[in-house]
Amino acid sequence: MNLSAFNRHRVGLIVPVLNVAMGILLATVGVFLKSELAELRQLRADVVSLREFMAETRANRFTAQDGAAVYRELASLREEMAKIPRETPPKWFLERVDRLETTLGARITRLEEEVRRKEWAFSKGSG
Repeated sequence: MNLSAFNRHRVGLIVPVLNVAMGILLATVGVFLKSELAELRQLRADVVSLREFMAETRANRFTAQDGAAVYRELASLREEMAKIPRETPPKWFLERVDRLETTLGARITRLEEEVRRKEWAFSKGSG
């Protein structure tokens, strides 16, 4: 093939440009492949951990017996809660406070009377 000088000059320019373009293309493809391989490694690690999780889950299934045990525990908690008084405060507490108030009120009244008698006796004796 006989190329003229002009064609040889064009080929001489095209080859370095093609070399640079191919270098850029190869570098871009290399970077892309590297990132994709890293993502593929991460996906593989995720699959492995997912398989381990599934194996553990299969080994620890929630059975009907487990459900019955949970139901029994809930029933016992419900029974215990039913025993707790619902009044706020409870009736026995209110009754006790009423008795204490009555007793204290009577004692205070007696003390006041005794203090008045002593004051009267003191005022009568000194005056």
